[in-house]
Amino acid sequence: MIEYRTADGEFQTRYEILRSVFICTTRGVNSFEEGMEFCRAVAKKYSDATHNCYAINALDGQKFSDDGEPQGTGGQPIMQVIKNKGLVNVACVVTRYFGGIKLGAGGLCGAYTKSAAECLDVAKVVTKKLSCEAELRLDYNEYAVFNALAKNRGYIVTNTDYHDFVDTTFVFPVGKKEEVEEEVKRLTSGKKQLKILRETFFAYP
Repeated sequence: MIEYRTADGEFQTRYEILRSVFICTTRGVNSFEEGMEFCRAVAKKYSDATHNCYAINALDGQKFSDDGEPQGTGGQPIMQVIKNKGLVNVACVVTRYFGGIKLGAGGLCGAYTKSAAECLDVAKVVTKKLSCEAELRLDYNEYAVFNALAKNRGYIVTNTDYHDFVDTTFVFPVGKKEEVEEEVKRLTSGKKQLKILRETFFAYP
C-alpha cells in the first residue's frame, strides 16, 4: 500500500434514541497497538457506561468488540462503517448509556452504525502517502535555492538547523526519490548526497 485515507486527529459526536445515549469517539492512529491503547483509554474514561463497543482498522491488524452487546450488534457495525468510508489506521469507540428501553438486535445495529457514521462524517480525513524522510546538508546559497525548489515540487520541510551550514530534513513521496536525488546532484554540482532516514506515511496539504 502506497497511500491510504485516515482521520486526522480525534473527533466525537453524541446520538440519542429511545433514551439510550451513544457517544462516538474516533481517532486516526499509526498502528493497531496505538488503536488498542486509545480504545482502552476511552473505555476507562467512560467506565460508568453500559457498553464501550469498538473497532480498529489498522495496516497491521484489525479487531472489533461488542463489549457485552448481543453478538454482531456493536463492534461489527462500527467496523463496517470504517471500511465503507475507505478509512485505514482508524480506531472508533461507541459508548452506550442504556436508557431503559430495549432496541432489539436490528435497532442496536442501526444505532451503532448511525453513531459511528455521524462521527466519521465530521472527522477531518486526509490521505497519507508512503514517503521518504531525508536529510541534507547544504551551504546557505544552496539552501535558498533548495527551499524554493521544495515549495515548487511539493516536498515538505520538517526541520531546519542553521550553523556554518544548513541541515534540513524533509519528506517526499517514495516515487519521487530519483527525481529528488537528481535535483540535489544538480543543485550541489554533485558534491552533496541525500541521506534517506526512513520510509514513513505522511499527509500532504
